[in-house]
Amino acid sequence: MKRFDFEYDNDNLKLKLFIISIILFLGVFFVNIYFNILNFFSSFLISTLIVFLILFFNKKKIKRIGIAEINNEKISFNLNGMEQIINFYEIENYTLYSFKNGISLNLKLKKGTKFGILSNSYFSNPSNFINVCNEFEKKIKNYRKEKNIDLVTEKRFIDKYWVFPFLLIITIVIMIILVILISKNNDKTASFFGVIGSLMTIWSLYIRDKNKPDRSDM
Repeated sequence: MKRFDFEYDNDNLKLKLFIISIILFLGVFFVNIYFNILNFFSSFLISTLIVFLILFFNKKKIKRIGIAEINNEKISFNLNGMEQIINFYEIENYTLYSFKNGISLNLKLKKGTKFGILSNSYFSNPSNFINVCNEFEKKIKNYRKEKNIDLVTEKRFIDKYWVFPFLLIITIVIMIILVILISKNNDKTASFFGVIGSLMTIWSLYIRDKNKPDRSDM
């Protein structure tokens, strides 16, 4: 059995920090604009700085240390003191996605539960987790061949690495446009709130899917 020590991201904390950052950004920005404390540029700069500081001072908390052990028939994880043992015969399919800044592994088990880990270079060092994923894929492919079992990889839209950054960028752009419209008393402001409603719906669906009870806590 091979053992690997690796770093991974605490996705739940990242999501909480994002929500807090957005709330503080909008709160500070609108207070400054409404009470005319600072001009538009200064308000935007200070609000952005607050978000940056939140992420900067919590960056080390996002990184966590995990342990993986893999043999010919199973993989086990120890994540923040919680152990998860997964036999290969329990796996219905898996998603292994390697991207520029890291790698993610998501497993769907036959009993309906899901398990996922992401290691991203913005917060963690993904090099060891890449080795975990490579070893896992090699072992499970050999297991599938020996047992003559069909095992396919599967990607959920919500699990693709670019979805979160895309939603984040769109949200920021829309908020900036809304603030500009409000500051200029533009008559299109009211109709623009419909876009905000749609965006909130998308975020609620994203958060719901990422935090389903059957998804393991990372």
